[in-house]
Amino acid sequence: MHQISQVGLRRFPSALLPLGLSLAGVLAGVAIAQGWWAYLLMFTLAPFFWYFPVQTALGLFAFSIPFEGLSQLGGGTTAVWVLGLLAGGTLVAIGLLDDRLVRPPRTAIYWAFFLLWVGLSVLWAVEPKGALRQLATAAALVMFYFMAVSFRIAEKEFEWVTRLAIVGGCLAGMLALYQYSAGIAWETGMGASMVSRASLTVGENQVNPDFFGFKLIIPVSFALAAFLSARTRLGRFLSFCALGITVLALLLTMSRAAVLSLGVLLVVFFVRLRLYRRLMPVVLLAAILLASMPATFYRRIQEAGETGGAGRLDIWEAGLEMFKHYPLFGTGLGNFPIVYQQYAGFSRKFHGFTRSPHNIYLSILVDVGILGLGLFVMAVVRQARDVSQFRKNTGPPTVWVVAGEAAFYSLLVYGFFVDLIWDKAFWLAGIFLAFAIAVQAHKADVLTQASASSA
Repeated sequence: MHQISQVGLRRFPSALLPLGLSLAGVLAGVAIAQGWWAYLLMFTLAPFFWYFPVQTALGLFAFSIPFEGLSQLGGGTTAVWVLGLLAGGTLVAIGLLDDRLVRPPRTAIYWAFFLLWVGLSVLWAVEPKGALRQLATAAALVMFYFMAVSFRIAEKEFEWVTRLAIVGGCLAGMLALYQYSAGIAWETGMGASMVSRASLTVGENQVNPDFFGFKLIIPVSFALAAFLSARTRLGRFLSFCALGITVLALLLTMSRAAVLSLGVLLVVFFVRLRLYRRLMPVVLLAAILLASMPATFYRRIQEAGETGGAGRLDIWEAGLEMFKHYPLFGTGLGNFPIVYQQYAGFSRKFHGFTRSPHNIYLSILVDVGILGLGLFVMAVVRQARDVSQFRKNTGPPTVWVVAGEAAFYSLLVYGFFVDLIWDKAFWLAGIFLAFAIAVQAHKADVLTQASASSA
């Protein structure tokens, strides 16, 4: 497999380097004088893009995922979207220049068929404008996934990308914990039922704790993998601290879906690795953090049945009624909130006229019908088969493959309560799983070739 690329450095004459550095110095001075800090950051990162394009572009994208709710740039665009565009462009450019594009796995083809059906739903959508807006996001995410899994990533590059994802989750968790301790939190309920939940707040921007929670799943999973694979005491200590911070922030979002997803994540690690003794510190950490949770945390869990999951059961009831009227083809992509206005009265308790489904499976079922849900399930099953087939052909998976698998399955469980199908975190989990499989498969091929040549 190709080592870390220095494509840009090899393609341009060395005589231009002093000129480029001089120009960069002038531009940096102007940026400081004018207070253009965003441009100054770009200049600072330019050398990293030059020498380490894949790690920097894809790593910054993974790093920024937990902060997405605070990255509004105006016009509906976010800084995370710009970083995703940069990461996708970098992978395509390096892939072409360095001959690192490969045939995409079969899973990507399944997701492409799902996108095709989703795109066709615009033709019969109740509100085509809403469908077209959602289609732009859906197409961008699936295309980014397709480009990423078609790129032959090096092991060192993947390691740095996952490290940056862990650091991003850890910093976001630290900020959420600091704000929660300072009384800056997301307030839900009224009177005695008022609950303060950890989240991220900057100015008037505040991230819904349910959405913030699922963006911490990837950092938690790979921090656990880093702890289990660390070879030094310092590495184990740092990864354990990162794991503790992200898990605590995840629990303090007081999202019941987060608690359930965290449990699924741990179960996948236990079943796949069977490292019971090495996982005991993690279990002990989880027990201590659960014991230290405020009383409101347990009250929210106890009230789940009484409130119908904060009204989700009532919304789902109306959503199933919508499905009965649009069973095969659905209402069109992104049309659930629009059509819900006509069916809000079918729920036992009224929760307003415009509601999101809070469930990716119901969202797909209503938006693109039973055929669309079938294509989605086929893609998910194909992704799971890739893992099982990989284990069958290569042997026991590495801790990084398990981390990708655990994150992907946890987000599928989280999706029962939050509509995250068109969120970047969901597709990044699939990309990380594909990268981990490709890296381990390449190492297995190298070992096989080495043993065959020595024989």
